[in-house]
Amino acid sequence: MNRTVSAIVYFFFLNASCMLAQAPIGAERISLGVQNRMESPWFAPAAWVFYIFLIPILTTYGIQAYKFFKHREERIHQAEEQQEMHEQHLHFVANISHEIRTPLTLISAPLKELMANNNLDDRDREVLAVMQRNVTRLNHLAEQILDNTNHGKDDRVLKESFGDIGAFVENIANNFRFYAHEKNLNLTFDSQTAGQQGYFDMEKVEKIISNLMTNAMKYTPEGGDIVVRVSLNGDNAVIVVKDTGIGVTNSRQREMFRRFNRLDMSALNPGSKGFGVGLHYAQCLAFLHHGRLAYEPNVPKGSRFTLTIPYKEAVTELPVLPEAEDAPLNAEKPEGIKGEVDDNLPTILLVEDDYEMRRYIQMLLDEDYNVIIAGDGEEALEKLQLTVPDLVLSDVVMRRMDGFSLCRNIKESPDYGYVPVLLLTAKSDMDNRKHGIDCGADAYIGKPFDPYYLKSVIASILQNRLRIQQIIRSMTHMEELPTDPESTPEPLMSERDREFLSHFHKLLSDHLEDDSLNVNQLASEMNLSYSSLYARVKDLTGQSPQVFLNTYRMNIAMELLKTHNYTVAEVCYKVGGSTPANFSRSFKKQFGIVPSAV
Repeated sequence: MNRTVSAIVYFFFLNASCMLAQAPIGAERISLGVQNRMESPWFAPAAWVFYIFLIPILTTYGIQAYKFFKHREERIHQAEEQQEMHEQHLHFVANISHEIRTPLTLISAPLKELMANNNLDDRDREVLAVMQRNVTRLNHLAEQILDNTNHGKDDRVLKESFGDIGAFVENIANNFRFYAHEKNLNLTFDSQTAGQQGYFDMEKVEKIISNLMTNAMKYTPEGGDIVVRVSLNGDNAVIVVKDTGIGVTNSRQREMFRRFNRLDMSALNPGSKGFGVGLHYAQCLAFLHHGRLAYEPNVPKGSRFTLTIPYKEAVTELPVLPEAEDAPLNAEKPEGIKGEVDDNLPTILLVEDDYEMRRYIQMLLDEDYNVIIAGDGEEALEKLQLTVPDLVLSDVVMRRMDGFSLCRNIKESPDYGYVPVLLLTAKSDMDNRKHGIDCGADAYIGKPFDPYYLKSVIASILQNRLRIQQIIRSMTHMEELPTDPESTPEPLMSERDREFLSHFHKLLSDHLEDDSLNVNQLASEMNLSYSSLYARVKDLTGQSPQVFLNTYRMNIAMELLKTHNYTVAEVCYKVGGSTPANFSRSFKKQFGIVPSAV
């Protein structure tokens, strides 16, 4: 009973007594202990043997599982790196294939012109045919690459352009002045570049500075200061954005450029929102620009970010080579391009930033049109303020303002929104075509283009305008304009032009008998400047407002004479004629017959 065993022990207690019916004889308590000597199976000798073999097996399995999952994570990481490298490779190839289409055009288009020469012998024609077939094949290969890539998400390409970085950063800072005023912040800008220009990627610098400015605005309390300073240090530009905000603690500074890391800013500044992406993205763009984005605490408080990027000044003493993209637009015209302007020819505004392409298209069109050239969309808008052309032919991918933005600006302008726009670009996929048409483009031609097709499209657009002008010149009421969708599947004019012409016709009708009516009076009542009215009427009718006024009066006179209810003199004064003799001369000049012969 004294041996200690791993068992369950039960104790039974028995109380017994014996008493007679008359008196008890006493009572005794008897204790009986019953011990269960059954041992637990988990501690049996066999179980311990099993444990000895099981523990090494489990240990080995755990080690193998750890190695397996670790190896799996490494493979996933390698796959992600390979995918990123693959995407970078696709972006690079796509950009190269896109750029290839411009020189392909400069090879293909002249080739087609040469092949159209009837004086070629058979051998020369065959050589040119071989060249043309291979150009077509190269273009097809470029299209295959472009169709399987997306250019819109490519932030990995450095696109430097020439400009004043001090003025550029100042424009960015000025965009935040309204926000700073609302938040009662003192925003100061200081440029020490002295107007010195150099090459830098405007788009990426704008993104970096905008991110830094946004953070400064977000984490600087009311009454605080924000300073933006631009200076030059050798061949580098140094941009500093500092504030008197909450700053970053020393323990968190190493983590501030990590992606999706907000450094507990939401706790320090509960009103701020964000995902912790901006600084990481800004640093990536700085590295892409071969520069550096650094942080240090601002004294006495706040943050100080310093962006350092290469900024080399152009050597202006050297002549600009013909193959340079930024060849001067006012340079001496190359051989084959006429220098004088022919008032009898339509005028085309050519907008193209590639010098060789611009020169070739100018040579292609110069024989049949007066060609005005612009290097980008912003310069084209400046040219439109001086001269309104008959057609705008524009590239899409350009520095500063692209072709889509230019087209949208033209179509939204009340002064020259009627000018047809033809977009010419290497971005010839369906999405970009739709985007071009949505912007208001009248036609969209991809590169490489057939020079004869390009000239045919331009001629067709201008001929359609002449046809519409002839119809409008013969009208006296807008109801006469054809609207049958079967006879005219496309509208002859836009709703805006229709409203303008309807208003103009009503104004002429109201002043029909007024022989003193002039263009200045018409412009005043139309709420337009003289030049705007002249341009609109000239485009819609092909005539100046004064000439169209006389044409309109003669059309009304013809309608009145055909009723045979009025004499020639009565009709003369009804349409604002000064004398019957002058009226007869004008009538015969327009219709070829005298009024009395009607």
